[in-house]
Amino acid sequence: MPVLAHKIRLFPTEEQAVSFERAAGVARFTYNWALAECNRVRAETGKNPKMADLKKKFNGLKGEQFPWIYDSPKDANQQPFTNLQKAWKRFWYGVKKEGKIPVWSRAQKKKLLAEGVKPSKMSFAPTFKRKKDGASFYVSNDKFSLFGKMVKLPVVGVVQMAECLRFEGKVMSGTVSKYGGHWFLSVQVEVQDRDYFRFRSDDGIAGIDLGVKDTAIIVNGIQTEKATGPKPLKKALRRLAIRQRRVSRKRQAQLEKMGLKGKAIPKGTKIPKSNNQLKAESAVTRIHARVKNVRSDFQHKLTNRLCSENQAIAIEDLSIAGMMQNKKLSRAIADIGMGEIRRQIQYKALRYGTQIVLVDRWYPSSKTCSGCGWKKEDLKLSDREWVCEGCGTIHDRDENAGINLRNKVFEVFPDLLPAGSPESHARADMTGGCSSQAGNFDLLRNG
Repeated sequence: MPVLAHKIRLFPTEEQAVSFERAAGVARFTYNWALAECNRVRAETGKNPKMADLKKKFNGLKGEQFPWIYDSPKDANQQPFTNLQKAWKRFWYGVKKEGKIPVWSRAQKKKLLAEGVKPSKMSFAPTFKRKKDGASFYVSNDKFSLFGKMVKLPVVGVVQMAECLRFEGKVMSGTVSKYGGHWFLSVQVEVQDRDYFRFRSDDGIAGIDLGVKDTAIIVNGIQTEKATGPKPLKKALRRLAIRQRRVSRKRQAQLEKMGLKGKAIPKGTKIPKSNNQLKAESAVTRIHARVKNVRSDFQHKLTNRLCSENQAIAIEDLSIAGMMQNKKLSRAIADIGMGEIRRQIQYKALRYGTQIVLVDRWYPSSKTCSGCGWKKEDLKLSDREWVCEGCGTIHDRDENAGINLRNKVFEVFPDLLPAGSPESHARADMTGGCSSQAGNFDLLRNG
């Protein structure tokens, strides 16, 4: 059965927040201990140890060497072994099955990127977790219970939630995490098909051209819509720069106090942070969280509407990593989140029964006339409009690309009927006007 996740904000007391931090620290410590043991055994024997053996060794040591671990939920020091095992499987699958370059450290990754190697060609070995990377820990389904806007967690006790769990079904697991200075509980729920699959509100067919100026040009055969994203990072850059300078000044003051200002900092040196520096860093974190939330809100609303209103969508299979190599456009591309938009369209299409056509990235959608097929070979990125020499049509490059992408849908699915066509009205009349919903559900059920 399908699984849905619901991320709910928590409102812990100060004491409970300390317990959360402690449990996240235990999870990070356990993961790093297991990874260090893996590296040590592999260096000595040339083979990776079995994770079951590492877990057994750790459980035998923790009572004597790490007694503070017992102050946190048990899953916090057991699940990291499973997570590490999955990380190793992903790494070796990429190396052996997909022929990717093994990357063993962050320094090696940085060097390969400088040499022009794309991240998609690399397989990353597990690395040690850092405190600044985030705080989270896993809770198994038999260790916590939900009732209304409250959740009972092991060791921590009852914690207030922002809302009730939205889905009905079997609770599979939970993860407590910290983001933007707030704590959240992510609950995975196994639901029935009727709760997972959704009915579409329309049977349109759309071509979507993603861009920098306008996030998405949507062509559905009836009208062309330009969906412009909020670009939250661009708007927040000034505030972010001010806050980051404050953090930098406080760090420099601490270095001066330690006699290290303007000098190379020895490896392993811990630089203490003042309360004011922690407050300044928290302000930076909140700005980043705000930027991400605004961007995510737009992406979810856009992709949900596209999948709910269309029976088929054509979108380019863009190489986002390659586009990010353009230093002039990389920030704007990241601010839009093209890759995330495509990912959301693909997984939401499964719920709505929407067919997705991924058009090859080298297809000249902007250069090809959507009317006669003539191709303008010398079209530049700066040319927003161009005139077809074959039929004389004046094209907006983005709108023309959207039309060409939409036409690709009919090449792949020639039997699809555009919404509003005489054929679709005739089919609706024969089925009492319910063809949209019934057709959606059948399409979902049949894959």
